[in-house]
Amino acid sequence: MFFHLSQSVGSGKTQAILHYLRDNLDAPYLYVTPTIVLCEEIYQRLQIVLVDHHDLLREGGVQLIVSDPNLDAVSVRASIAVREIEQNGRGVVIVTEKAFQYLLSDMDDELKGSFKVFIDEGLPPIRSVEFSPGDHDQFLKYFSQDARGFITAAKGCKGLIEDVVLRPGRLHENNLDDLDNPKFRTICEMVHSGNYDVYLKTERKIQVVGLLSPMPMMAFASVTLVVAIFEQTLLPIFWLQKYGVEFAPFDLGVELYDTHEAKGPSISIHHVLHERDNASKDVLQSNFETGERRETDARKQVIYAAAQQINRHFPNGAFCWAANNDFKNPGNVLEGDRMPAQSAGLDRYRRQDTVVSLVCINPQPWVKTALLEIFELDDDTLYELWRLSPTYQTVGRCSLRDRNSEREVQLVVISRRCAQQLSELFAGSRIVGQITNLPSFRDLRRRNKREQQNKRVFTPADNTAYSKYKRRCLRKNEEPLAKEFWYEQKRKPWLA
Repeated sequence: MFFHLSQSVGSGKTQAILHYLRDNLDAPYLYVTPTIVLCEEIYQRLQIVLVDHHDLLREGGVQLIVSDPNLDAVSVRASIAVREIEQNGRGVVIVTEKAFQYLLSDMDDELKGSFKVFIDEGLPPIRSVEFSPGDHDQFLKYFSQDARGFITAAKGCKGLIEDVVLRPGRLHENNLDDLDNPKFRTICEMVHSGNYDVYLKTERKIQVVGLLSPMPMMAFASVTLVVAIFEQTLLPIFWLQKYGVEFAPFDLGVELYDTHEAKGPSISIHHVLHERDNASKDVLQSNFETGERRETDARKQVIYAAAQQINRHFPNGAFCWAANNDFKNPGNVLEGDRMPAQSAGLDRYRRQDTVVSLVCINPQPWVKTALLEIFELDDDTLYELWRLSPTYQTVGRCSLRDRNSEREVQLVVISRRCAQQLSELFAGSRIVGQITNLPSFRDLRRRNKREQQNKRVFTPADNTAYSKYKRRCLRKNEEPLAKEFWYEQKRKPWLA
């Protein structure tokens, strides 16, 4: 049975789940979070919540399984932990999403049936990989593709795919060194695990999209996704359309705090780009003067120019901010407190009244095309679902989480469209407008394109004629016409 606990950021969802665990310690639980940091935070909070359950804590009834150079591999320890907790009949195993995906393959249905699962901040529904080998068939011959485009291991190839994932040394023993390719290994991992339905596109490149499947989770006693604005994320839409999976509301028996309603009137929202521009890495990494794409000088990029103006608007670093990991904050242009790009669930920035989200996570064009082939979605809906959740999680880290604070909250997001979406969620909030003086790069590019198209293309004969014309002018001590004017006034009539 699948459930969702969907309430606003800062509503107390996680704390309510921890209290639920405290009051219902009659079953084994898996608690899943996206990051090690959040796992550790949950572990510490659970120790406090279970302070009166000394016997459970003393017997190792709460186990944190994250990477540690001094301990065995996470997968081994996670496998041992769930079996120990199941034998005891109660307790909590805390793991990251990556360890959880291993457990989906490792645990049999009987073991899964003992566990109730809480997945804090949800699960990424999509993985994608592309690469360009010289010989496509060298890799694709190990897979079988159905009429819908989904692949599985070809007949007799399961063992080889398993070797690619688990025993790459065997590839060298069998003179299959070319298959020891990290991108091919990623594809094999998705196929081998059974946790994904894997969709293949092949043209000039091998392009693969993995869709997280609910099937390996069906055997659990229950699975509850704890996600803010759950209905406006991709996974429930994908699962409903492809697998017919519906989520029932998880009843905690308590009413959670409504941050949207309570904090909305104190929130002002700014946007970085011109109102006619959409949020995209393509724009943020363009030249801020010319609009030319893929500017390599970090200090000439749109995101750097925006950062300068934002930093002046909020002096002395009085803000927290997040951006994609490839933005290195050159020259410490943003002086505020940097958050991780994946900041869901973190509580350490709640004293900040201003938060800047420059995180821009868009699907690659080929991934978008593949998803639109699989699902009944239009372009705009797909992009909005893809973009909104990371931005929402970022802005939700600031003091709007503090129920006792009556201070004004400033949110800065990339686009006007994103500002509107947040304004619709936070009742009574206001959109201030563009916080920078950046022009519309969409308009700038269109203008540059028109100018390029209208620019006269001169033939070699035109160039030779103009050179002769200039020499004649010099002999006569006359100022030659500019080439465009010369062509219109002299060359063109002569050619007619």
